Amino acid sequence: MKKILFSLFFTLVLVVNNYVGAEEITEEKIKNFTYHLSFGEHTVTLKNGEYKKDAPDFIYVWLDRFVIADLDDDELPDAAVVLIQSGG
Repeated sequence: MKKILFSLFFTLVLVVNNYVGAEEITEEKIKNFTYHLSFGEHTVTLKNGEYKKDAPDFIYVWLDRFVIADLDDDELPDAAVVLIQSGG
């Protein structure tokens, strides 16, 4: 039996208002944003909270959770995003 090992990596990403622009940060924007993953040096654009790339370079990234708040006391909304990555 062939064993397939999947690695699961958690990535915490802070999306500061400057990256999204002066517009309001929304759940839709977070679910469809382009993120640079620190592990594996991948850049992925989520579509409805997910990104999939088939073999041979398999990678699956999904949005686990997020919060929108003023994280840096500049009176502008920011987002803290937790992405989970399998493969890559």
